[in-house]
Amino acid sequence: MEQVTVLPVSECASLDPMNLHYLNAQYGTAVAENVICRTMEDLAVRLSEAEKGFRDQNDEAMRRHCRIVGATAEQLGMTTLVQVTQDALAKIGTRDQIALAAILARMIRLGQASISAVWDHQDDPF
Repeated sequence: MEQVTVLPVSECASLDPMNLHYLNAQYGTAVAENVICRTMEDLAVRLSEAEKGFRDQNDEAMRRHCRIVGATAEQLGMTTLVQVTQDALAKIGTRDQIALAAILARMIRLGQASISAVWDHQDDPF
């Protein structure tokens, strides 16, 4: 019998805090915090909807939600998530479902890690 090794998968989010500083400078601390919180909630929903689009084999829904995830990630300075979202968009519509599944799984892991990174950064002064 062969031994199967399970490798732990984790993602390190890269966050450009200048985007958060910019939002604070543009809107003020209270409004910026509100915008960031609502944006992160929307990001979590869009990640889930992109995954649902994959399960339902709905390329258009997947594409729409991945675009929104990418735009949101760019607004918040989630640089790695932006790149992975672009990778996902490039694979949607191809017949390589295994690669797309792997990219979407990475996008979701990075999305979760990026949301955590923003929450961790929330206590820092803007």
